[in-house]
Amino acid sequence: MRFLYTRPPRAASIRPCVISSIPVYSTSSLMPALRLQRLKVLVLNTRRTGHSISPGGMVQPAHWRGFRQLDWRSGCVSWLSLGSPLWCYMSLRRIGIVCGILGPLLWLSLIGVAGAMRPEFNHITHYISELGERGSSTEFLMRYGAFGFTGLLYVCFAAALLATFRDGWYSTLAAGLIGLDGLGRIGAGVFACDPGCGGLSSNQELHHLFATLGFSSGILAAIAWGLTFHRRGWPQLLTWYSVGTGILALIFLLIMSWSRNPLNAPGLFEHLATGLLSLWLLVFAAGLTRHPDQALRRS
Repeated sequence: MRFLYTRPPRAASIRPCVISSIPVYSTSSLMPALRLQRLKVLVLNTRRTGHSISPGGMVQPAHWRGFRQLDWRSGCVSWLSLGSPLWCYMSLRRIGIVCGILGPLLWLSLIGVAGAMRPEFNHITHYISELGERGSSTEFLMRYGAFGFTGLLYVCFAAALLATFRDGWYSTLAAGLIGLDGLGRIGAGVFACDPGCGGLSSNQELHHLFATLGFSSGILAAIAWGLTFHRRGWPQLLTWYSVGTGILALIFLLIMSWSRNPLNAPGLFEHLATGLLSLWLLVFAAGLTRHPDQALRRS
């Protein structure tokens, strides 16, 4: 990017197009490529139809009134004049945080959609993996949509967390656990389970291995982030919510795996566990979008 845009000065005598070269320094960690770099700033008269700057740095006519400014905290170039098209170049970090919102929403939605497409499927007695079993009508949707794509969204969110929280090994570990959760989901989608998820094939064993990796990493991630929030001085409610989510999810999974469970409802406890973890991740990611200053504190 050759030019950035800023507010015009308050001086009364402003020509339609005044170009000045001033030192502009970006101290935001969201735009490391622009840090300590001398930039040229173009000032446009907002009361007349002026000119715009193309991505290559060429002055060209424009059909908009107003000016654009650079939001240094979000790394986003926004249009401030009414009626102008909205061009917002989001930083990769914010895109990763959005992935953290979309991942759990898509996961839970696809489980509901796939369950509705299978009248014989029972969310109380059947495992979620049976929606993606080989030969089923919902195999493609669950394997590549629910498991594969949402796993990729989790990995992107973990990468955004690694770029945001850089103040200690504990936050790095917690972010890595969310990444492992995503990798476990991807692996569970690549290796579909046998019909009924009760076979002894290699695909069944690998599916069980990756699913266990995903669930275990998700539980540990919730607990690790709860401890991270405590170290960073975040609200105690969020700390206890995160730790409590991990503990409850672990209890539900243990009950699901209990062969002598008198309730005979393994699907119910699996749904409760994945629902709690998905809701926690959604709250976490949404909180980062609403309170970016708190996220960057001490990082």
